[in-house]
Amino acid sequence: MSRRLAVPSDLRQVDAWPVVAFTSLPEAKRVSYLNREDAVRRYVAGESIAAIHKETGIARGQLYHLIKRCLTKHPDGRIYGFRGLLSYQRIKSYERRKPVSAGSSESAGGASGALTQLLERFEPLRTLIDRSIRSHSLTVSTSGRLQGLRDLHKAFLAECTALGVGMHQYPFNRLQEGKRSLARITKEMIDSSFLAAARAAGAERIGAPWHDGQSQTRKAPATLRPFEVVEFDGHKLDVRLRVRLEDPYGLTYDLELKRVWLLIVLDVCTRAVLGWNVVLAPEYDRYDVIKTMQNAVQPCARRMHFSIPKLTYEAEAGFVSQAIPMTAHVCWDWLRLDNARANLAEDTLRALSDFIGCNVDAGPVGEPNERAYIERFFGTIAQTLSHRLPGSTGSSANDVRRRLTDPGEDTELLVTFPELEELLDVTIANYNGTAHSGIPGRSPLEAMRYFVVGKRTALRHLPEVRRRGLYMMQPSYECVVRGSKASGRRPHISFFGSRYSSLVLSQAAHLVGSKILVYFDPLDLRTLRAFLPDGAELGTLTANAPWHRTAHSLRLRREILRLKRRRDLTYSDSDDPVAVYLDNKRRKSAKTQRRSGHRIAEAATALSASSTVGADRESAASAAPTPPTKPRRLAIGDKAQS
Repeated sequence: MSRRLAVPSDLRQVDAWPVVAFTSLPEAKRVSYLNREDAVRRYVAGESIAAIHKETGIARGQLYHLIKRCLTKHPDGRIYGFRGLLSYQRIKSYERRKPVSAGSSESAGGASGALTQLLERFEPLRTLIDRSIRSHSLTVSTSGRLQGLRDLHKAFLAECTALGVGMHQYPFNRLQEGKRSLARITKEMIDSSFLAAARAAGAERIGAPWHDGQSQTRKAPATLRPFEVVEFDGHKLDVRLRVRLEDPYGLTYDLELKRVWLLIVLDVCTRAVLGWNVVLAPEYDRYDVIKTMQNAVQPCARRMHFSIPKLTYEAEAGFVSQAIPMTAHVCWDWLRLDNARANLAEDTLRALSDFIGCNVDAGPVGEPNERAYIERFFGTIAQTLSHRLPGSTGSSANDVRRRLTDPGEDTELLVTFPELEELLDVTIANYNGTAHSGIPGRSPLEAMRYFVVGKRTALRHLPEVRRRGLYMMQPSYECVVRGSKASGRRPHISFFGSRYSSLVLSQAAHLVGSKILVYFDPLDLRTLRAFLPDGAELGTLTANAPWHRTAHSLRLRREILRLKRRRDLTYSDSDDPVAVYLDNKRRKSAKTQRRSGHRIAEAATALSASSTVGADRESAASAAPTPPTKPRRLAIGDKAQS
């Protein structure tokens, strides 16, 4: 078999194949699956069979068999992809080749697959069953019993006689003349379409086919090399933020926020910042910790544009993965952190062990000196940025900088959240390129380049398969597929107050009542990634109206649902819950707004970004065929355009 014949050219992009949630598999099955996936990827990439066999232990015949399974068409319309590599995963139904032996009508057994074989030989028999289903002469009771089977079985036997099936042949040589097999196959044909399954269950109203919402209006060792030991911590920035709102009369006013978190992952050997995350919340949680780890592993590049005039990077500034490309997707061996609940949450530790593959050193409680390097960095951030900004709260109430930088009631001088993100981006890049007293005469980037490029220090990179599945670092949730064939409700899942489904799931009547795994982005709940219990990919699920419109975080949705339960907030499917929430907060007193300031700022940011993208799409559609420009994200504090 040639490689070209084994893998068609239009299927060689393995990154587009359906994947498997391998983190949900037991350890033994996970190792076996990843070995088979590695072999298939090597083969498609063009490696020789001998090299693949040497690395994975999979021989030529087994490898060809695995590739055939991957390329087999799945009932959902796609190929099986990597789902075909799962152990004990049947990708083809049993196909009987030998005819059923003649015998008395009292004989039992030995007829497995006989009815399927009969339907393959005589197409009119399958047409008869299909016609009975479409004519609604068959119904399925709540207990799953097929009603109307007697008439169908009688017509089926008559059709067999008309087609020349002898009395010594199947189904006439069976005790019940194939009645049970007929019932089983008929119910399988009914469940293959939700429309037919719902009608057979007696549904009078059947939900419309699913769409994606686009058409709607919508203790660690001493470190001797980079990435051996890194430190993680969160720091509350000493700065007041401004959120600009508009009252019902069209007048703008400012709302102040006094707490924002900066989460950092810092390499101990070189003092370089590997990744960071800015959290607009009173406290950060495990999702924010995992998101910071994701940012530390992924490549990072400089910003191209800034909303602050004359803001720019220094000549030697940069980020580790951008300045030294070979450090992208590198994992560390040890992680030092404190004993915060979010840091030691089970989901956080699972992500660190399963994905990063590192050891965790929590250190003693209340001893920040155990993480002296990252505490030193936070001191640098305070001196060079937060304590120099208008509205700085200082390190204490008696800090003189608190009075010197206090703008009083002139909130126009306070920075906005998007502006703070830009300032932090430039400050961290400049820090990486500035000489550090802990590594005399060198900057963090120079120290990293010395070890990685000069001394060729060995690095442990994240495997290719895990780079494409970084979303699996976040915790998975087990959801039950809801739906009813009797009432016509299509299969779906409920996730934090919203229904999710897709074209594939809405047709999967056989999944009703079963459990599936979903992964989500805590910053955007509009879509989920769904997997079957065996790890096979089900696809992307989209939120039903009204939650599909504006990108929103898990925190914001929980807040909106809390207000709805208290009947302080109401919205319909035609409304945008984020916009309704923000409008509701505008009407509240200033004291109430201050208590919800972080969520208000998040909602305002989401709506601002959504409206900007929408405006850019409309202008691009009405303009000449010039390539559309990248939409600019508006700052919360930008003044309204007249």
